[in-house]
Amino acid sequence: MKKVAVFVPNRDQFGNITTQIPMLYAIKKQHPAAHITLYSKSDNSQLLVNAGVADALINYQRWSFFTVLRSLNEANFDTVFNVYSGSERIHCAVLASRIKRKYAFSNSRLLDQSKLYNRHILVDKGTQYIALNNLEVANAVLGTDFDTTIIEELGHGDSDGKTHLTLVPGGGAGEFKVWPIEKYCEAAKQIFDGAGNIRKISVVLGPQEAQKAVQAEQLLAGYPYEIVLSPSVIELVDLARVSALTLSNDCGPCHIFQMMKVPMIMIWGWYLEPDLCKSPYHALTSWYQNSDDSWCVFPTESEKKIATVSVERVTSLSLMQLTRPQPMVREESVL
Repeated sequence: MKKVAVFVPNRDQFGNITTQIPMLYAIKKQHPAAHITLYSKSDNSQLLVNAGVADALINYQRWSFFTVLRSLNEANFDTVFNVYSGSERIHCAVLASRIKRKYAFSNSRLLDQSKLYNRHILVDKGTQYIALNNLEVANAVLGTDFDTTIIEELGHGDSDGKTHLTLVPGGGAGEFKVWPIEKYCEAAKQIFDGAGNIRKISVVLGPQEAQKAVQAEQLLAGYPYEIVLSPSVIELVDLARVSALTLSNDCGPCHIFQMMKVPMIMIWGWYLEPDLCKSPYHALTSWYQNSDDSWCVFPTESEKKIATVSVERVTSLSLMQLTRPQPMVREESVL
């Protein structure tokens, strides 16, 4: 593979984009000389280039079918991965192109049986963590068995031990996902006081949560803490490497910690509107990666709101996790 095109899903959220990292890094790892060009409908995919897992970005938001096809042919790609599985237009453009090696996944049995792709993975959407769908295609093509922890290699050197308690109170999708910052900080203080292996509390805040920085500083006064504002992917990987435990709700940055299988307490709430009451359980199949050290906390069925989850529930579960025996060396998934 020398020139590789990759079509990514039509979603511009940070979390969705970061779940493409293991697939792209797997290609880079096996073919270091490959030049990877992303085809995306969002400029936000530039964060994949900034993270070093792709080399160029083409935004084809307003392109016609024929413009996409002409671009693929003129660039002389030798390989294309299409993980924009729901777009028939892009499937048709990829298959009509002159690119020799074409790989994809989708839930189309017709496409799977047609054998038009050199390798097509039939996937039922919503039945596994979304990063695994993307990575499954790369593993099948490359003949590898990587899992999502491969992204740890993007970090900068060895950590000085897992001594951080990391809080990730993101909430770009709405308040129904956000556990209050007051509860995060109170839980962090109780965990710090009750555990013997936490040396610092790290609070990750994105652009939409930046205004909570002053409040977090006031609430954590007297404890060793740091506020990490709008970290890059690499900075998140480095933070995950030193985290003994992460407290998070369902948000974009938490996927870095999930993919690295950092011990995690993940807090969920119900979507509540006057005409709609929707549980969070349906989201777990696509957006939650369970591991031996990962736990979910939900509000009671009668309460439903994420804010009703008590500090005591999160704290007691966190202290239990921190006292569980851990392996001396975590094995990575490699060839």
